[in-house]
Amino acid sequence: MHAYQKHRVTAHEYKEAFDIPFSKGLLPEELKEIKRDHVIENGTIENLKKGAHQRFKKGEDRCLDGHRRRVLLGQVKNKISCQ
Repeated sequence: MHAYQKHRVTAHEYKEAFDIPFSKGLLPEELKEIKRDHVIENGTIENLKKGAHQRFKKGEDRCLDGHRRRVLLGQVKNKISCQ
């Protein structure tokens, strides 16, 4: 968050610049543990549980890019079938 707020560099750009694998998180383990504890203590964990059914799953195509792809594919198919 600091990199973005202070330098307007996204996590993706930061990882790319420093050759960090995109699958690797940026938070140190100690901070992750603190954040985990806070989520449990302040009740946020209940909100997370309630929204679990709405989370993306690997391979799902519900994102905006997936929508754009489907729209474009539909347009291409329509052009081909009209010719």
